[in-house]
Amino acid sequence: MPKVLFTVSYHIRPEMRDNYISHVKQLRNHLQGEEGKNYTVFQGKGKDHQFSEVFVADSLEAFDAMEDNQDDVTRRLLQDIENCIEKGTTRYTTMLELE
Repeated sequence: MPKVLFTVSYHIRPEMRDNYISHVKQLRNHLQGEEGKNYTVFQGKGKDHQFSEVFVADSLEAFDAMEDNQDDVTRRLLQDIENCIEKGTTRYTTMLELE
């Protein structure tokens, strides 16, 4: 069964950087620690406001269930992060592992 790599890339509003960093660290700690998910965030090299969130799911079924199984903490933090993002900059990529 192939793994799924899902990325969400965007630019944040410069004035929201501190809030963004706080929210994304909370989400990372929650998803990795309490939920056991493979999730991390990367910043563009030399770009203070460009970020990518990266999720790796063990299967297509696990990936499909990620959104359906979000708890209240995850939903709230994702909304807080979304409020920091510059409109029109979000790009989504879903890739399947080559078997």
